[in-house]
Amino acid sequence: MQRVLYCKSVSSKGQVWTLPDTPENYHTVTIELSDEGAQTRVSLTQDNNATEQDREHSEQNWSMMLAGLKKFLEQ
Repeated sequence: MQRVLYCKSVSSKGQVWTLPDTPENYHTVTIELSDEGAQTRVSLTQDNNATEQDREHSEQNWSMMLAGLKKFLEQ
């Protein structure tokens, strides 16, 4: 199992944010792949979102990333 203990994100506008490296700020991201005939379903969950706004922000980011992955794989 791989653990990412630090992550830094930079948008095209140069926004950078970090949280203190403490357990209450850690997230567990689980990615599950399941066979659906000729297709593969990718399911992703992330825990420990401090607020509903944080959860929505993470959901938007993961949705965008997974849509990009889907587009790439279908080429």
